[in-house]
Amino acid sequence: MKRIAAVITLALLSPLIAEYLSGSMSFAQIAAMPVMLAIYGGGVVLIRELVRRTRRGWPSILLLGLAYALVEEGIADQSLFNPNFMGLRLLDPGFIPALGIGVPATIFAFGIHVIWSIAVPIALAESLFPSIRNEPWTGRIGLAIAALFYAAGVALITLYFAKKFFAAPAQIAASVIGIVILAAGAFVLPRARPKSPGPAPSPWTVGIVGFIATSAFVQLYGLGLRHWPWQAAAGGMALALVLLLGFAFGVGRRSGWKPMHTYALAAGALLTYCWTGFFTAIALHGPATLPAHAVLAAAVVALLVLAGFKVRSDT
Repeated sequence: MKRIAAVITLALLSPLIAEYLSGSMSFAQIAAMPVMLAIYGGGVVLIRELVRRTRRGWPSILLLGLAYALVEEGIADQSLFNPNFMGLRLLDPGFIPALGIGVPATIFAFGIHVIWSIAVPIALAESLFPSIRNEPWTGRIGLAIAALFYAAGVALITLYFAKKFFAAPAQIAASVIGIVILAAGAFVLPRARPKSPGPAPSPWTVGIVGFIATSAFVQLYGLGLRHWPWQAAAGGMALALVLLLGFAFGVGRRSGWKPMHTYALAAGALLTYCWTGFFTAIALHGPATLPAHAVLAAAVVALLVLAGFKVRSDT
């Protein structure tokens, strides 16, 4: 039962964080949750189970998160290539005609999916179920069900958005090639190795670093859309991601890095969406959505507190 509860928790966390906590969707659009649950929930469970079954680690999760981003943004809703996706004109800053993409929008799409659609839900779910954090949570049948749900979600979203826009064959082909390379790379990486001796910063420091870096990433994208030159925004976003990854993998290899540190890093990123989501919700859906968003943010914070207690008690 614990593994079933863990799978359900992970499947629910991904769409709730990626779409609703982010402010991209409001609770007035809760009817779309089954489809969101299929693509996000199916995808994140599939990624987590494949990585844990093959005894690989976070580098593989992140590469598969990039592949997930290409599936959703390049194949399903094709927002990477649609110049007027949802009427938002997101590709205008830094648009490259030869590729049909906007540089800041592309960096942002990859970043948000890797961090908030995949990595944060996995880290939070494993923190809520610390005694089985390193174990597979499904059997072969469960894995197949997750894959079917994911495929159904991708198909439904593709059919919906294809009525309004369809990318050029070369763009679709490039996306497919990228997905294959990233997915293959995730399983070419070596299995998790023993950590090297050395201390790690306190979990509080790790959480603050995660919060600052991810908040900067989100805010720089907004500045690039409205105020800053796109080159400055894109460069700042890329730098925030590189510094965050460099920090996480630099100190994460040390023996002093514990599950509490992984939890703290995820908590910092999650708290970023707790506050930036209010501004996104206002911009996209109006101030009337704020009470519902406040309830969701409070529930997420309560879940973070619970996960923190569980991780601490398990170490």
